[in-house]
Amino acid sequence: MDLECPYCEYPVQPGEEDREEDIPYERECPHCDMVFTYYINYTINYTSQKAPCLNGEEHDFQKIKGYPEEFFRNKYRCSYCEQEVVIKEDDIGVNS
Repeated sequence: MDLECPYCEYPVQPGEEDREEDIPYERECPHCDMVFTYYINYTINYTSQKAPCLNGEEHDFQKIKGYPEEFFRNKYRCSYCEQEVVIKEDDIGVNS
């Protein structure tokens, strides 16, 4: 929880229904009884990873496991680019 009362700095639980950005929400501090407003801000983070298969190298297909098993039989996903394929288990070059 990153919300605190601007008057007394007491930690205050934001409203569970409050989700939209750029809207002022009101809350009463349970400690000092002062009413204040707050806004919601979302942060976007980016992460990157190498994807050799997108640069001419081989995909690293890994068997997809899940339930029910028949929906995942012979299905593989590349650990780099997330491409999914159906491959018979006796094909060469597949890591399981």
